[in-house]
Amino acid sequence: MSDPRDAAAVPMAPMAPPPEPGAASGPDRPGSHRAPDSDGSGSHRAADPPDGPSSHRAPETPDVPEVRDTPAVPAGPGRPGSHRAPPPRRRRGPWIAVAVILLVMVALTAGWSALAAGLDDRAPVPSGTVLRLGPGDGPALVKITGTGWWLSKSSSDPVRIYSLHLGTVTLSATYVTLVSTADARNVFRGADKIMAMTGGDVGPAERTRTASGNPGTTGDLTREGKTGRLTTYVAPDASFAVQFVLLAPPEASPSDRAAAQGVVRDLAFAASAS
Repeated sequence: MSDPRDAAAVPMAPMAPPPEPGAASGPDRPGSHRAPDSDGSGSHRAADPPDGPSSHRAPETPDVPEVRDTPAVPAGPGRPGSHRAPPPRRRRGPWIAVAVILLVMVALTAGWSALAAGLDDRAPVPSGTVLRLGPGDGPALVKITGTGWWLSKSSSDPVRIYSLHLGTVTLSATYVTLVSTADARNVFRGADKIMAMTGGDVGPAERTRTASGNPGTTGDLTREGKTGRLTTYVAPDASFAVQFVLLAPPEASPSDRAAAQGVVRDLAFAASAS
């Protein structure tokens, strides 16, 4: 009986070395034992990456915040989410200020003739009345002599001006504030220029005095077909002056002219009045 060790040794194929750690097995690497595809083509497809316990997990979806119903907020100025600009504010044009100034000028010079036509604008002024002119207690005293005088209420302001009438004669007495001695010296010249701007023509200046002796300046005046006189008196302390404008049409009564000139001459100042 033969000894099995005496039998010829059967050669064995050498074994492939084990794969290196970390090396992935695949069709191109030794040691890959992946079964061929079911189609029998024998192609070696790459193995799917492992996804955990199950290789058929559904793709994850991003978190979507929960949408809740909220009441609608109307858009408008000052509300959240509103892009509407507030309406622009209307600005008053410069013509409004000009209109106000012109209205004041008309009120002082023309006497609101349209308004006076529908209202009782005449205030009778008895003879012997003393009208105080100027701020405070009225430092200038305008004395009325003669009968028939009336005052235009819409054109008069005790602080600044009195508009007096006798028949067809008009007489205005205006308070003028002076800020320097130069103003006191040039008050008549300034009044002359104002008359020229309003269509008046003043003759040469002449010296005059009130009945109580206060010095002043006067000159003939012509405007809009009427004649009269422009007269100015400076207060003793040179802080203000009083300007008289006397005008009358050609048909005016000479006695009315004389009465108006008498009011101008009888001007008095409270500081020096007895």
